[in-house]
Amino acid sequence: MRQKIEGQFMKKVWFGSIGLALLSFAGSAQAADVNGAPVYKTPPPIAAAPSWTGFYLGAGVGLRASHADAATTSLEVNNVSQILTGSAISQPLDGTAFRASPYIGFNWQFAPQWVAGIEGDAGLGSQTTTLGGIPFSPGAQDTGGASNNFALKTTWDAGVRGRIGFLLNPATMAYVTGGAAWQHYEVISTCGICAPASAVANSITKMGWTVGGGLETALWGRWLARAEYRYADFGSAPFTITRLFGPDLIGDNFNVTMRTHTVTFGLAYKFN
Repeated sequence: MRQKIEGQFMKKVWFGSIGLALLSFAGSAQAADVNGAPVYKTPPPIAAAPSWTGFYLGAGVGLRASHADAATTSLEVNNVSQILTGSAISQPLDGTAFRASPYIGFNWQFAPQWVAGIEGDAGLGSQTTTLGGIPFSPGAQDTGGASNNFALKTTWDAGVRGRIGFLLNPATMAYVTGGAAWQHYEVISTCGICAPASAVANSITKMGWTVGGGLETALWGRWLARAEYRYADFGSAPFTITRLFGPDLIGDNFNVTMRTHTVTFGLAYKFN
């Protein structure tokens, strides 16, 4: 009997040991599944590239180089036409002015890498080029007098242009631009022995066309920096100066041809 009881007890111990071992193995396997299995996390959302669409307002500084020529078309002395053959009837009146230019525009990013827009600006810059000793245009008599000169003065300009840009990367755009341009300038005749004795000025705001291109890049926040070049052609404009030169009545007809090259470095703020 005693041996029978001891045998049953040993069986219980043996089966209990096996049960504990199985439970321990199952627990270890479960722990391995929990601790060793790879954990898959949802990747963070990719930040959307900033949009170029929106209004912007900026200011630029740079240089405007004007290439101008004054050419006498006809000259009359006491209502008698003068023969200009052999005369130097044309002279350059080139010059370079420092220019400040506020500008405003709107961009529309219509494709992932393409931006279209419209822009207007006004350039503020003044520069005068003078031909000494010439009281009228180049075809008139060169008197050599220190108080006599003929001058061209360029002042403000303006433009309204379209733009089309290609995004080199999400923050930098290369673009071309073109449209209408206006240039204000005046011709000034100064003659110490003429009547009237004061300087005589004729001015014009000439419309022309402009084309150019540049690079624009986002700096931080909503700020945009740019470097731009533009060429503008304003064609030719006619002028007439009539005044007494000593005893003679001088009638001078001439044309001024104007072209400009403009370089601008600008900083703008985009509103949305």
